[in-house]
Parts: sequence; structure tokens; C-alpha cells
Amino acid sequence: MTHPHHTQQIENKHSSNKVSHAALSAGDMISKVSLIGKIITSNTIDPNMAKTILLQEWQVQEGVCISLVGRNMFVLHFSDEHVVHRIKLDAPWNVLGNLLNLQHRYPDRPIEQLHFNHNPF
Repeated sequence: MTHPHHTQQIENKHSSNKVSHAALSAGDMISKVSLIGKIITSNTIDPNMAKTILLQEWQVQEGVCISLVGRNMFVLHFSDEHVVHRIKLDAPWNVLGNLLNLQHRYPDRPIEQLHFNHNPF
């Protein structure tokens, strides 16, 4: 089990994580290009397998970094906010038949306070 304060980086080989939007604050930018995802299952899903499945489903080849932050829970950072919008619009997503609940990441809200008991279809 991963300690909540430790993360495991799972990053695309060709990832480009540079984001520059001077008009927005850092907190606004994080919420626009970052998501929290939790795979809803009692089983532990291999994080590398989850990453491979999601990148294929989302058709994202670069500009994404996925960090494991808990059992079946990931922080997903994108270099392009349009990709985040498309992913949210095309939801729901699944990993090995299990629902992936996605929420925007807000820096002032600790991950431990997020609830993954609602997912609009």
C-alpha cells in the first residue's frame, strides 16, 4: 500500500509537462490541467496496467504524467487543458471493467477530503 504522502510517478517517455498560461493563477492552472482519478473496485489494479489502458483509451501520446497517490487513486497532470476537457466530456471511463471516477484537482482541497461516491453519466 502506498503511503498518502508518497507518490509513484508513471510518466510518458515523451511527456512534455510544460504549461504556461500567465493570465491564470497557479491554482487555477492546476485545476484546469489536473484530475484526480479513482478506480472503483475492491481489487487493487496494477498502476502500470491502468496507465496503459487509459492512455490508449484517451488516445494521449504525450503531455501527461500519472502519479499513484493511493490504492487505485491517481493524480493526472496534462499539458493541454483541451485534453482534460475532452476526457471529462467523454466520461465515464473504465479500467478492466471498473468505473474510473474523475474529479478536477483543486490545490486547496486535500485529496483525503474528496468523495468518489457520485459520478454523472
